[in-house]
Amino acid sequence: MKLITEELKIKFSADFSSADEITTQIRKFIGNLTGKLTKQLFEIVREEAYRIGTFTYEITYNSKAFKIYIANEFDFSNENLMQKEVMLYLLKSEHSAEFTNFLYDIESLSFEQNHTNKYIESIFNIHKDRQIMNEMEHLYEEERPTKNRNEILNLLGAELNFENDDIFGDDDTTQEE
Repeated sequence: MKLITEELKIKFSADFSSADEITTQIRKFIGNLTGKLTKQLFEIVREEAYRIGTFTYEITYNSKAFKIYIANEFDFSNENLMQKEVMLYLLKSEHSAEFTNFLYDIESLSFEQNHTNKYIESIFNIHKDRQIMNEMEHLYEEERPTKNRNEILNLLGAELNFENDDIFGDDDTTQEE
């Protein structure tokens, strides 16, 4: 804590117990500090591995190790930016009729306790605030969606192509009467 307060010139409350006090600035600082340490350690490992004839550069592209040791990324700012760019693209672009029909055939829950940007924030920061999760659970209790709703919603983001895969059947995606 002393290192963080001295380097960032910030003060913490005496009962530092809230995760809300860990700001983006603190996360970035810790990420940079961790990055410097891990890069030095990886260089030692790489040199020793080279000496004994193993190959440390054979790191899986989509792995956390690649992100840290090869791409030198120590936070999730690129991932957060990508999420927002993809969301913007999806909201503003035209989609296939199959995908559009699939979406419009699913009755949405009646979220209405928060403002729109709060719901968007909950998509990008799923571990930060359970407020929207609590609202969803309440709506599930009140509206009682069908048993196959979860299966249908799990198709969103699954490895399938709405234009080519035959996924459309007679399943009822609306609520039970």
